[in-house]
Amino acid sequence: MIMSMNAPSDETPKRSILARIAFLGLLAGVSGLTHAASASETSIETMKPVTFTVTEQGPEKGVTGDAAKAFAKEVETRTNGKIKFDLYFSSSLMPGNEVLKGLGSGLADIGKLQTAYFPKELPVATFLNDLGSMPDNSFPLGILQGGAAQLEIFNSPELVDELTSYNVKILATTYAYINYDLLCTKPVVTPEEASGIRARVGGKVFSSEAKALGMTSVPLATGEMYDGLQKGVVDCAVLHPAGNIDYGLIEVAKDFTPIQMSGYLGALWAINLDAWNNLPPDAQQIMREAGITYWRVYTEGSIHKYAELATDGVDKHGIKFHDPRQLDAVLDKFQKDYIKQETEIIKPKLPNAEQFVAKFQALLDKWKETLITEYGYKEIPRDPENIQQSWASVKDFQMGPFADRVKQENLK
Repeated sequence: MIMSMNAPSDETPKRSILARIAFLGLLAGVSGLTHAASASETSIETMKPVTFTVTEQGPEKGVTGDAAKAFAKEVETRTNGKIKFDLYFSSSLMPGNEVLKGLGSGLADIGKLQTAYFPKELPVATFLNDLGSMPDNSFPLGILQGGAAQLEIFNSPELVDELTSYNVKILATTYAYINYDLLCTKPVVTPEEASGIRARVGGKVFSSEAKALGMTSVPLATGEMYDGLQKGVVDCAVLHPAGNIDYGLIEVAKDFTPIQMSGYLGALWAINLDAWNNLPPDAQQIMREAGITYWRVYTEGSIHKYAELATDGVDKHGIKFHDPRQLDAVLDKFQKDYIKQETEIIKPKLPNAEQFVAKFQALLDKWKETLITEYGYKEIPRDPENIQQSWASVKDFQMGPFADRVKQENLK
């Protein structure tokens, strides 16, 4: 049985922290015993049952929750219940900035790992996130292209070794948003209108892009964005459609400019390496295949959020789509220079940085050609009417055979 837990809403911060520390200490002991018991097993049939603890920052109801539950259901079903899961949502087990250590130490077995929290610990993964402007800006072409390329690039020795050093293995990745966009309390369309705007921004690359547009970055936690917009602490939120909807931001901000800020290449679905190594080969294969299911469900759910923003967001919440092209022109030049700059900066830790960028570009080119020539996806002009229409047209989107193609390429 898959168990799901969320953070108690009435728990005080101090009490919550103390409770978590006590629980995690108990969990570590139980987890270690469970993994040790299964270390010598050679197949699902002979392995002893194991229950994995899963940490997720997102809510149970939503894109992230659906993906986590789909992963757990597939593994539990295909292992005949030998592998089960306790799922903890809404950071109720640990916050996002503790997940790398929490997974590596075994305090959690599986979880969402956001590389943006760990620039010092994961410099190569952080550098990959600096390349978030490289996938195509067309929708949904760019999401599928970037997601497939991201899955492959994380098989690179540089990234595998970096994560292995923290006792972590990647099961899946998600590139669920082609761009971070601007949702504002007033129109922001021209460089003059962007200058001086106070924008809620999270992450180095997005802060750099906001600065290039003349904006002032304001650090607000996700839970503070609604009040920040409502009370005028910030004029805009730099986020994606799912976040704009799930955090209720479309209730207080109505002016939407789908600019070509970078997408996010740092969302990983990861497992403690000891837990992984203690699984028999056939169970590992099921986990790998379920990782592709996680990617598919997450990506499809995100794409549906784009449709929701372009339809219900417009019709029911009064969202206005604005022309992004003047701001796109500023970003286009900045992003090319930014990648060159960050490539030089990372060289002491990644001497083959240029080759790494070239490899990622080659993967993007491969998947773009595949999507266009074999699956009929198209590039979309960057005017607001075409952007909105491309988003609105995918309300019932399913990947279909493309997901099987990605699975075949990544599990071969």
